Amino acid sequence: MQIRTDSVQNRRDIGKMLLVKIRDIIKAAVIKNTESLTHVDSTVDNSDVTTY
Repeated sequence: MQIRTDSVQNRRDIGKMLLVKIRDIIKAAVIKNTESLTHVDSTVDNSDVTTY
C-alpha cells in the first residue's frame, strides 16, 4: 500500500490518524499507571478533556 503525501488533505488525514493512535497509547499508559498507583486515580481520571 502506497500513501501519497503530496496533497495537504492526505497529510492532515495521516496526522489525525497518528494523533488518535498516540492518544490511545497515552490513555492505555495512564490506565496502567492508575492501576499501580491507586492514590492518583481521581486526579488522573478527571484530567481528561471531557471537562471542557
